[in-house]
Amino acid sequence: MQPEDMTPFDREQVRALHEKMGFDYRMPDLESPLFLVKQVVRDERGRVIAACGLRLQAETYLWLDTQLPIEVRCKVVRDLARSVVSEAWRAGLDCLVAWLPPGLPATFRNFLTKRLGWQPVRKGWESWTLPVE
Repeated sequence: MQPEDMTPFDREQVRALHEKMGFDYRMPDLESPLFLVKQVVRDERGRVIAACGLRLQAETYLWLDTQLPIEVRCKVVRDLARSVVSEAWRAGLDCLVAWLPPGLPATFRNFLTKRLGWQPVRKGWESWTLPVE
């Protein structure tokens, strides 16, 4: 059983695997150009038994003078976020990710969710990385 590139005919089988696994998120659009890699493994009958896709996301970094008054920081971050999100959309991205350091004030977390629309990762899910070298 050798991995191979996914074909358009495999998408329904992959969708069925997604539903069968009972994930709490909507099946992503496999036709999106943001999926750079899409591979499947078939059993001896040609049935898709596993699939993996790599979708582009942008990791977000913020550098900010923390000595500025809170009102100024909020305005600057809000304006910067609007501009960056607009540019990301223009570039074809539909998802941004951010890693928040431990000890970040709850007020900033609330600002991210209530004012800027960020959402924490699903409760109970962990985010992992794999350096590709």
